[in-house]
Amino acid sequence: MARRFFVSSSANILALVASLSAPALSQSSPESRVPSPEPLAVPDAAGPITLDGRLDEPAWAHAVWITQFFESWPGDDVPPPVRTAVAITYDARFLYLGLDAQDPDPRRVHAVYTDRDNVASPDDYVGFLIDTRGDGRSAALLRISPRGVQADGVFNEAQFALGNPDDLTPDFTWDARVAVGDSGWTAELKIPFSSLRYPRRERQTWGLIVHRVYPRDFVHSIFSVPLPRGTNCFLCHEQRLELVGLPSGGSLLAVPYTTARADRTTRWADGPTALRAGADVKWTPGANTALDLTVRPDFSQIESDATQLGVNTQFALFYPEKRPFFLEGSDLFQTPLQAVYTRSITAPDWGARATGELGSTAYTALVTRDRGGGSVIVPGPTESSLVPQDFTSVSGVVRSRTPLSRGFIGLLGTDREIAHDGGGGYNRVVGPDVQWRATNADLLSAQLVASDTRVPVRPDLEPTWDGRRLTSGALDATWHHMDRHLEWFAQYRDVGAGFRADNGFTPQVGVRVSNGWADVNFHRPGAINWVSPWAQWQRVVDRGGAVVSDYRGVAIQLGGVRGLYLQLRYSDEQLRALDSLLRRRYSWVYVEAAPSRRLASVTLFARAGGDVDVVNARGGTGAEVKSTFLIRATDHFELQGSEDLSRLDIPIAGVTSRLFTARVERVRARYNFTPRAALRLIVQNVRIRRDPALYSTPVPAAEGALTFSALLSYRWSWATAAYLGWGDDRELDAGGAFAPGREQLFLKLQVGY
Repeated sequence: MARRFFVSSSANILALVASLSAPALSQSSPESRVPSPEPLAVPDAAGPITLDGRLDEPAWAHAVWITQFFESWPGDDVPPPVRTAVAITYDARFLYLGLDAQDPDPRRVHAVYTDRDNVASPDDYVGFLIDTRGDGRSAALLRISPRGVQADGVFNEAQFALGNPDDLTPDFTWDARVAVGDSGWTAELKIPFSSLRYPRRERQTWGLIVHRVYPRDFVHSIFSVPLPRGTNCFLCHEQRLELVGLPSGGSLLAVPYTTARADRTTRWADGPTALRAGADVKWTPGANTALDLTVRPDFSQIESDATQLGVNTQFALFYPEKRPFFLEGSDLFQTPLQAVYTRSITAPDWGARATGELGSTAYTALVTRDRGGGSVIVPGPTESSLVPQDFTSVSGVVRSRTPLSRGFIGLLGTDREIAHDGGGGYNRVVGPDVQWRATNADLLSAQLVASDTRVPVRPDLEPTWDGRRLTSGALDATWHHMDRHLEWFAQYRDVGAGFRADNGFTPQVGVRVSNGWADVNFHRPGAINWVSPWAQWQRVVDRGGAVVSDYRGVAIQLGGVRGLYLQLRYSDEQLRALDSLLRRRYSWVYVEAAPSRRLASVTLFARAGGDVDVVNARGGTGAEVKSTFLIRATDHFELQGSEDLSRLDIPIAGVTSRLFTARVERVRARYNFTPRAALRLIVQNVRIRRDPALYSTPVPAAEGALTFSALLSYRWSWATAAYLGWGDDRELDAGGAFAPGREQLFLKLQVGY
């Protein structure tokens, strides 16, 4: 598939199956559901269940069992190579899932002790998609590995056609235990009903899909329901479950925390120290409503972002959200125009949020006070810039989504009010979006929003911040066709020059975008079992009709044994830099594989050919190499590494000169003593070297940073944990050495009750 150019080996295997199986999968509606077997009536648990992973309690004998499974990849709904069975029951507080995953040779199981949410291909695991609303639009996603490592998140059907349906950042309160035996492995899952969102009614109809990943020579994808190739929906195939008399809510979870932090530049005694306290509170007054409150949230234990090279880029770089408070109902924020990007709220003092349903309408409402820091994106047609966010503000987001007969309609509103001490000002965005499945193979998505902005009076930060008012709008419309062998995608986007989304991520404005791609999928038996040629065309013009960029590309993609994915691409592109329209032709190769149990993943991306110096508006030749590896040295120790190296050469008076060389190296080591206790070490080295004589504006000859971090963690549960961390940040000095920088020690304790 054209959109799947960087299918990571740690990415959701469902997306990989969709990529390799010809069709992408998309939104369905109750009226267009694929016929499924009769609903299974789930019985009450006939006695207590002790969570030990062994399935030996009498209650499991009286549970309802799913024993028929289907291999959807590499087979096409054929009998799977291994047997899987799942049992379902419940009591007044918990939903119980039992798993029997048989294996003819358990010694070949691919699974290690790793951190939570790191359960993905090429490891063995079983995932449960639980559609508690029964409407085929979203599902809670729970995964368990043979080592007892848990992962959880949200599956969003509306995003499946775009290749990113799984969001593993949300966390739920649930527990699981695993037992490994001579014939395979078994597991017991206990899920509090307070962690799930379902309608308020006596008789519930839920949906369930069980997905087993069995990686051997091929990564076998096994499901509890048939998934015929050529279908364009996923949750529409779910097995329906009937449950009666579930609790109606009323749970309260409070997670207070305290941190102690010490900083130093020379001696610890000379550096500042700080004590900090805060809390997160979640109340579910009803089974379909969650109210969240956070006060002085602390995110010090969250792993820092890997640095992205932006030395020769025109627009701001995107980083994913990782902070727990912003992740409840995060699937509702995903719209064609990224008008919500919670990372724009850099340092919240407090926040409140409500997520739930009113009738059939799902909603979320969020308000926070941001004390500032970080940067604000100032967008443009050919480039964006970053301005320090040296002010406080209050941000609000309201989002709703109502089902239609063959899709849904949504409404989004955002507001950011800048405090008077920051120069005043505001940004407000409002508008609808719609998704409609015109046929079983065609999906229409569209969004139209308007913005009203008064920029702050802060010319000291940005010359255009003089209190002026901007009003404009943005439109995005796409048509996506998917059938068994052919897929194509057409998009039109129009973003006004005065459009702003300060709570979102819109670095390019004042442009009209026409974009289209198509691919054809061929399947064959053998080591190489999937081949797909692909082509794309994209043209971007500004409001006056001048070309901003014009892209044409062709590629060949293939997949096969040991998780092999290979793409070869040739591109011909015109790109506007300053007032010049420059051309570059280049080729790239991308390959990934899962060679063995210990060398779990390797990837390589290499690009070479023509390039553009966007800072000085001239053509040149460039190259970039990105590589990653994942080594599981033992079942407890893993080592991840990555390197990103790029360079650009410019012809000056007949002589080729090196404009810059930039590289990022990152190594992450993790030792999991148990699934609850772990030690994580990260080292990252960033270096940029330039020739200042080749730049039209002053630039440093060398920049760099060397960072170290260590984190020792123990998690009694999702909400109760202790963290001890250390960090050391060093920057490159004028002599080309890394000077001693700031060190930090921190201790964090949080308790959930």
